[in-house]
Amino acid sequence: KGELKSQEWKQHDDSAHHTLEDCAPGYVVLECEGKESQPIVVTALKAPSGNLQLMISKAELASILRRLGVSATDVTKAVATREQRQQAQREKALQQKGEL
Repeated sequence: KGELKSQEWKQHDDSAHHTLEDCAPGYVVLECEGKESQPIVVTALKAPSGNLQLMISKAELASILRRLGVSATDVTKAVATREQRQQAQREKALQQKGEL
């Protein structure tokens, strides 16, 4: 538990349920660090402790991003890219341990 499942992410993209642990689609977690003028980092995984964690719907996020002049499509891509990268890192780590 606690790992994103990219297949589930694609299949249940309209899901309204979300927890920080499984980060089901329909919501994203924002990490807000430092001053308000700094960029908002969008992540689909649990933020390190010390960051402000917010759970909001994609519609709410899109509204905020429009005011900031950021495309929601860009955010979705960034989330997917980060998940793919972290999944690849997990698989590599397992291979190095000889467990895969």
